[in-house]
Amino acid sequence: MTFKREAWVTYFALVPVVVGVVIASGVI
Repeated sequence: MTFKREAWVTYFALVPVVVGVVIASGVI
C-alpha cells in the first residue's frame, strides 16, 4: 500500500491544474 504517497503527490499536482482550467473556462 504505497499508493497513498504517490496519490497525494499526484493530487497536489493536478489540483492547481484543474482549478486553473476551470477558472480559465469560467472567465472566457
